Amino acid sequence: MAVIEEAPSLRRILLALGAAGADAETLDAVARMAAALEAELVGIYVEDQDLVTAAALPTTWSWPRSGAGRRPLDARIMERALRVSAARASAALASVAARRRVRWSFRVASGGESQTVFAEAAAGDLLALASRDRALRRRGIEAMQHAVGGAACCSLLLVHGDGRSRRPIVALYDGSARVLALALRLAEGFGLPLRILAVGRTAAAAEKQVTAARAWLAERETAARIRIKPFVTDDDVTALIASIQSEGPGLVVADRGQGEANDVIGPLCETSKYSVVVLG
Repeated sequence: MAVIEEAPSLRRILLALGAAGADAETLDAVARMAAALEAELVGIYVEDQDLVTAAALPTTWSWPRSGAGRRPLDARIMERALRVSAARASAALASVAARRRVRWSFRVASGGESQTVFAEAAAGDLLALASRDRALRRRGIEAMQHAVGGAACCSLLLVHGDGRSRRPIVALYDGSARVLALALRLAEGFGLPLRILAVGRTAAAAEKQVTAARAWLAERETAARIRIKPFVTDDDVTALIASIQSEGPGLVVADRGQGEANDVIGPLCETSKYSVVVLG
């Protein structure tokens, strides 16, 4: 497979926020990623109109935390609650951005959460989704797997954990210099070791990727601790996932445009207990 030479340009990270907000660990993990990439952190809060519509129904009630008993809920009350929630999300984003010293912005959009987030994804080079956002994560994974004819899909960061793990970064390398460039930059930015799985369908193909990765790294000065090892896929997705997990990663970097490693991206994103970056 020919080496993909273009380097990733991830100048902005779009963080999806909703009525439930983003937990502090997710906010910090995404802000640390933005700091490592010197990227702008863009928060988008979605005022879910499905909630407003539901609140307008005569059968909709709310139960205050005070335990005072149920009370009718209407669209006006729901809209006010969403504005309050958006203000809290903005304040939380501003706080973590200041702590991590990253540029940031925040905006509010209206519509169904899933549709709105992916429509707005063009505003960010990397779309960050938290583990609690199951519906959004599922749609993002499906978009990566089912894009027609190799059509471009936004790059995704699937966040799991607080992002402060000292576990290594694992790069799935199948000829994509984008993967190597991003993984190395993150390893240097976080001060973490880098593990490169050079993937091929045969032993000879995997060793060829090892040689290509070493040649790419030889042209760059880095203090990162790097280990490269070949992996023969033999169409065995389960074995590749097991090999990734054996490295004890905190973050895995992959490229949807790759051939041999591409089949593992969907299962990896669906089952992983660590964060995953997939270049679209």
